[in-house]
Amino acid sequence: TLLKANINTIFGNIEDIYNFHSKIFLGELERCSETSHVGGVFCTNISNFQMYATYCKNKPRSENFLSTTDVSFLAQCQRDINHVLDLRSYLLKPVQRIMKYHLILEKLLKYAPSRNAKRRDELQEALEIMERVPRYANDIIHLMGLEGYNGDFESLGQLLLQENFQVYINGQRNPPLVRSSCFSSLYSSANQRLPKPTLAKFLYRPPSTAIRVTCCLPKLE
Repeated sequence: TLLKANINTIFGNIEDIYNFHSKIFLGELERCSETSHVGGVFCTNISNFQMYATYCKNKPRSENFLSTTDVSFLAQCQRDINHVLDLRSYLLKPVQRIMKYHLILEKLLKYAPSRNAKRRDELQEALEIMERVPRYANDIIHLMGLEGYNGDFESLGQLLLQENFQVYINGQRNPPLVRSSCFSSLYSSANQRLPKPTLAKFLYRPPSTAIRVTCCLPKLE
């Protein structure tokens, strides 16, 4: 069936996330003798949390598939097991979870004993890690919407900044809104196109030294 053929598109790597939490992360947390030890568990599993970025990268594809495909079979399954939430709501759970970890770590750091500098440092490091992971996942999603670029994003180096800017060129009035991405080895910009159902699209514009940019202002929300 169409659903079975697209199971990886629908679920992404959610099974990897489940296995990490059930077989590794949960056990390590349960073995913590004090809550202040939790930071060390996050720090040692930093590479495993990158799978959330992979999941978030696939999420727009999953949403697009479920919104454009006949999912009456899934709706029937929901009724049969008497679940209030549909599949799309459950698939959102990993995204919501990765956004909450830093809030928990903030609380733990706030109440961690000041006498144990090592544990506080671990909690601080864990907090910084879990603040970066959601930002990185969000950046990856936006990079997926970049059309017209056929290269490998990983070859551009670390993504340092990605934001909407109003770009004033040689005193131009009514400056255009430009989506700018600054990598460690390249600066690129893109003109925004009309958004599709679940993923905004941007048209890649190669870097140019011919245009003199006098100033850039962040877009005001």
